Amino acid sequence: TVALTIAANTVVFSVVQHVLLAPLPFPNGNRIVRLGWESISDPQVGQFGISADFYRRLSVRSRTLDDFAAVTRAQYPIGNDRDESVAAASVTASFLPMLRIRPALGRGFTPDDALPGAPPVTIIAFSMWQARYAGAGDVLGQVVKLNGTPRTIVGVMPNGFDIPISFDQTPDVWLPLAF
Repeated sequence: TVALTIAANTVVFSVVQHVLLAPLPFPNGNRIVRLGWESISDPQVGQFGISADFYRRLSVRSRTLDDFAAVTRAQYPIGNDRDESVAAASVTASFLPMLRIRPALGRGFTPDDALPGAPPVTIIAFSMWQARYAGAGDVLGQVVKLNGTPRTIVGVMPNGFDIPISFDQTPDVWLPLAF
């Protein structure tokens, strides 16, 4: 009985330690906070958390946050084939610098990438780079059609990179988030 109790407590503590107490795998991961809510009345809305207006007010008035970023998710058809889709994450330009993540190849987003009229760009996941482009070094500058919009590839995410919010699957493409 004592052995089973100790084993059960060890398992419970290990799960709690890994899920709740361990910091995220980023520099200062113990200081990263996710702000948001889930719509109970409309399950189609899913998880986003804040409005564009709230994000703007937060950027002007926050005195307690070192940095912050916004993230949304979607599924987009890729190429000319409307049957194939990819998981996409749209992020503000501050997202990668906030996490201190650098693309494995190319560059991250700049604030100019989200301005109206800016050339449409994307960063692709390392796994997509390997599967769709065979890890070719000349992937930067190539064009991929997402949701009917041709987008220039400007970067490749590091291998194994995943974002610290719940997604149904790891994003294949990253887009600049414009409010």
